[in-house]
Amino acid sequence: MANLKYRFSSRLVVAILGGFCVLVLCQCTKNNPKSAEIHLLLNRHPFTESILRFIPEYERKTGVKVSTLLLSEEEYFEKLITELSSRSSFYDLFMVGFPHLWQYARAGWLVPLDPYIENPDLTPADWDPNDFFPELITCSRWNLEQGTGMGEGPLWALPVNEEAYVIFYRKDLFERFNVKPPATYEEVYEAARTLTRNVDGQQIYGFGHRGVQSWSTIHPGYLTAFASWGARDFDESMHCVIDSPQGIQITDLFIRTLREGGPPGWPGYTWYEGKEGFLSGRFAMWFDANHQAAAFENPAKSRVAGKVGYLLPPPGPDGRIRSSTWVWSVAMNAASKQKDAAWRFLAWATSKDVLQRTVPYENINPTRRSVWEDPKTVEATNWDQGEYRRTAHLLLSRYARIRWTPSTYVTQAGDRWAEALQEIYEGTRTAEQALKDAAEDINKMVGK
Repeated sequence: MANLKYRFSSRLVVAILGGFCVLVLCQCTKNNPKSAEIHLLLNRHPFTESILRFIPEYERKTGVKVSTLLLSEEEYFEKLITELSSRSSFYDLFMVGFPHLWQYARAGWLVPLDPYIENPDLTPADWDPNDFFPELITCSRWNLEQGTGMGEGPLWALPVNEEAYVIFYRKDLFERFNVKPPATYEEVYEAARTLTRNVDGQQIYGFGHRGVQSWSTIHPGYLTAFASWGARDFDESMHCVIDSPQGIQITDLFIRTLREGGPPGWPGYTWYEGKEGFLSGRFAMWFDANHQAAAFENPAKSRVAGKVGYLLPPPGPDGRIRSSTWVWSVAMNAASKQKDAAWRFLAWATSKDVLQRTVPYENINPTRRSVWEDPKTVEATNWDQGEYRRTAHLLLSRYARIRWTPSTYVTQAGDRWAEALQEIYEGTRTAEQALKDAAEDINKMVGK
């Protein structure tokens, strides 16, 4: 009996010690950044496609394993909302635009980043948060108050790419057919009609813009024109006012331009199709993100390289340009179990050195001033005798701002708004009828 008790107590001691060792090992693993594995959910974009090239180097340097899932935009947002709404901890970092930042921050799905930036044990001394363009940090902060508060409150994400909106135009076609580059939206309409023609056996369409029934169609050139006309999405009381006289007038002109000078099947166009259309020479004008210039000026993939001009968006009736802008940022999942490791990767990916290295791979609108002003970036983006850089600088410094009212309703309201644009295009509603009906539906949505 004594021997049995001894054997039993010995086994118990061994079991306890073994369990203790496992706990210690687990804790050491948890606290050791070199043992971490982080997961990234990414949208297909020049920034992501460029950063993927350097992740193996990061893994070798840090010992951290980084897994990535790269999806097209529509698939990406479907996957992301499923992951976040289920409070899954699998993806530690993911990309957001400001509409998603507003939605996800208010839902409690994002981690405020200020404490990580301020922690010298996690953030290198030379990382320099003040090097980001101020406007891009402003739009990454929000105080969670519907209808206001952008630029206030916590920092919810870090900007990795900015875009504003220009009219890309074929200088060769404008010169050949003696058309003056447009300076007003009325002149855009006339030029689009004039340049929609068969040219040397190829059908050319005068004007291109996104068209699918999505808030993303509202956002680039159309919202730029809409805001420049003095129109707004919501007033100070969060009442939808897209059916204002100014909104109706510019919407009618914009959709007439697409109907009479754009491609058939416009409601099916995403930015992917539009970009490819301009690359292949099928558009005389394309109103979209200025960073697409990197593809248009690449002779290996573009039929229009060296023939592209860059126009600031035309001003509205008061002479002011109010470009929309978009900022892709990276945010951290509040449910992540690897927050320190995730932050270290995010700080690395948004460092001066790494952002500079992404420029040759079409991430040409860097979010840091030092990278934008670096001689290598200047050389890489000096298209059309510097005209690209001139327009990009003016947009970021003077004209391009987020034109949406800060709220959690952007994507839902934008989808309904885009439906109205398609109704106008198809001729089933006038601009006044379609926008009034959409505004009524959006107000009901917000009222709930």
